[in-house]
Amino acid sequence: SIMSAVLPPVHVSSCKIEPLQGPLYGPLAVCVEYEMKEPGVCDTVCTWCLTWVVDVAYLQKRLCLGSISAPSSIGRHTVVFSVPQLDLRDIPEEHVENVSVVECAWHTEGLSNGDNIPLANVVVHVSRGRDGTLVRTATPLRCPMRAEAEGGTQKETE
Repeated sequence: SIMSAVLPPVHVSSCKIEPLQGPLYGPLAVCVEYEMKEPGVCDTVCTWCLTWVVDVAYLQKRLCLGSISAPSSIGRHTVVFSVPQLDLRDIPEEHVENVSVVECAWHTEGLSNGDNIPLANVVVHVSRGRDGTLVRTATPLRCPMRAEAEGGTQKETE
């Protein structure tokens, strides 16, 4: 499907997870570096929303990890979201042991219906370690979904 929306003039340059590899339920930090090319659609502060997404054949399970306020003034900005322990207990373990995505979405009430607009993803592979515990390994992506300052619109990608 194609979605047209007026997007904030945001250019995401980096989206990283720390640690890149570790226990699935251990600490998690997500760092998003972005640049506002022109004033955003919100006046002062917008929000980055982070979601753990698991796709299993016939089902997509989305778990909100949380959100963090972010400046929308012109210039370069960095936001860091962290949790001391990843809580995925609402997702059955047999679904967690798969490929997941940490979705970083820009949110502001100024957008259509206050929707979250995904701007960056990080792929996370979950597997069993030698001792049987679940381990996550993150594969940082260079922001496959990006709002370009020139057009101010974006099409949803498959």
